[in-house]
Amino acid sequence: MLSPSTPEPEVPTWINSWQDVQVVHLIDSPIVSVDADTTVEDACEILLKQDILCLAVKNPSNDFIGLFDVRTFQSHTPHRH
Repeated sequence: MLSPSTPEPEVPTWINSWQDVQVVHLIDSPIVSVDADTTVEDACEILLKQDILCLAVKNPSNDFIGLFDVRTFQSHTPHRH
């Protein structure tokens, strides 16, 4: 019987098949960035228009400071239960 920590026989093979894959080959959308002072409404509109899941947020020095996605917005809004 296998315990939860015992790997299935194909797991090591699966892991080995991914060891040399570079993330660049898995990118499925462009990086779209917005300034840190972009409104939430504008950011959500960009997400919808570009059909992307997140935006890279830049500060005035043009450094990336984080990501914005719908979950970020939802986590800061009140929820009805």
